[in-house]
Amino acid sequence: MHEIKTYDSIGDAFVAMEELDPCVDNHRIAEISDSAQLQAYVRQQSKGCCGQFDGVAMVKINGYHRMCLIGCNYGH
Repeated sequence: MHEIKTYDSIGDAFVAMEELDPCVDNHRIAEISDSAQLQAYVRQQSKGCCGQFDGVAMVKINGYHRMCLIGCNYGH
């Protein structure tokens, strides 16, 4: 079983993704409980190229850690 990572901000989550590859782009995040955010996430995801990373993490938003879908594309 994979451990769910926890980040203290959206910025911290995006920095962690950039550690995968310094050329990542098309960052995206959505609270799993928010269907409108998830729809926007999928639209943003479809704009990427060159492979992608998507995962689940706890991210602090407005003072509370929330379960989120986070992702990016490997830039070129």
